[in-house]
Amino acid sequence: MSEEANGTNVNRTSKVKYSVVYDLNTFKSQDYDFIIIGGGTAGLAIAARLTKDPDLFVSVIKARSDRRGDPLIDTPTLFLGTFNKLEYD
Repeated sequence: MSEEANGTNVNRTSKVKYSVVYDLNTFKSQDYDFIIIGGGTAGLAIAARLTKDPDLFVSVIKARSDRRGDPLIDTPTLFLGTFNKLEYD
């Protein structure tokens, strides 16, 4: 299965390690072997282990705001600015 998802090639037969899908229709059009709910440390550790098998197609669902381009997230020295702010908790 191959599909274009926000400029990232999603292809089960290639050696793509990950892709980011923000579109619900694109997400629903894929077939997954495992869907992990929660993109925290435990969920990502499980996903990392599962994806060691190149034949498995794993999805991780993270229910948070899109923080791409947020300087408090992208700039390591600004991480203290996220403390005591509910939108970053």
